[in-house]
Amino acid sequence: MRLIEKIKAEYADAAKQSIHVPEWDADIHFKRITTEELDVSTAETPDGVSATHSNARLVVLKALDENGKRLFSNEDADALVSSADPKVINRIATEMVKVRGVDEKKDS
Repeated sequence: MRLIEKIKAEYADAAKQSIHVPEWDADIHFKRITTEELDVSTAETPDGVSATHSNARLVVLKALDENGKRLFSNEDADALVSSADPKVINRIATEMVKVRGVDEKKDS
């Protein structure tokens, strides 16, 4: 098997992760972020790059329900920025971009 096929298979087989968001009384599920998704979430806007906007876009892109369906539409990013606590958005986004080590994967 070519290395690129191993890399793709490892990503496809990665377990879904989740974070409980007590402020929303919800569990948000997600798979590890890809480079492409990170680029999309941090794309420059006409007003420049804002960490909070980037994090909101990341949450919109990655947040899944327990069945693997997206919780938010692309249009929801603006509502998250204008209506949600930035500390909550930033905490969720931070969890989504964490890279889990081999030892951590064994424990989950």
